[in-house]
Amino acid sequence: MSMFKSLAVASLVAAGIATPASAVVTFASFSSATQTRNVRFVSTAGTSSFITTLSNSATSASGVPVVFSIAGAPPVLQGVQSLLTINATIPSASGGAGAFSLANMTGTFSIISNAAVTLGSITGTNLLSGTFGGASLNGEIGGGTGGVTASTVGGSTISFTSDFLAFSDIVASDLSWALSAVNNAFGNSAGRLRGFRATLGGQFSSEPAPRLLVPEPATWAMLVLGFGLVGVSVRRRRNVVVA
Repeated sequence: MSMFKSLAVASLVAAGIATPASAVVTFASFSSATQTRNVRFVSTAGTSSFITTLSNSATSASGVPVVFSIAGAPPVLQGVQSLLTINATIPSASGGAGAFSLANMTGTFSIISNAAVTLGSITGTNLLSGTFGGASLNGEIGGGTGGVTASTVGGSTISFTSDFLAFSDIVASDLSWALSAVNNAFGNSAGRLRGFRATLGGQFSSEPAPRLLVPEPATWAMLVLGFGLVGVSVRRRRNVVVA
């Protein structure tokens, strides 16, 4: 492959999940990898909690199995078996009948691969982690589905980190997590949302999409040139030996 072809390939890889800067796009998603409900809402008269767990009674977060993918990324970052951990709190679970939206959810999340992933010269396990504030837990009393949403455009705070993605260029971020299979449906007790178990899946979006952390074209050019010089040196040594 010529240097120019190598640079072109490197540019395409670096572009990876690039999209027009004006578009808010979904860049990653996850789904549950188990039939067991994977989140629990613990309702109290004070601060309530929203955690990942496979337990019916746990009050602290633990990792739960999910399948994670980065849109448009190479196959090694598609369908990755991982552990999702969410640890969040909500200051008030008060609510009445009908639709509800519990505001000001704050917390952290992490999606860590079960085995190290290698993309080019990068090897890591942190597929996507972050913090969020001003999120909302939404649903309807008597219903079995709901969600957690946050958007920096709407005043929420969201930060991302990853071993494979760069977020320095983004100007807006969203997260949208879907709740399904809520046990016994959403309900109230003593004037607040009752605790529940549910299955969580979801996606992450930004404007523009983050960049894949791969060598820049200039770095690739140096590498290709270096490989070429090594080849020339080897051929020269062979010629000297033959002579």
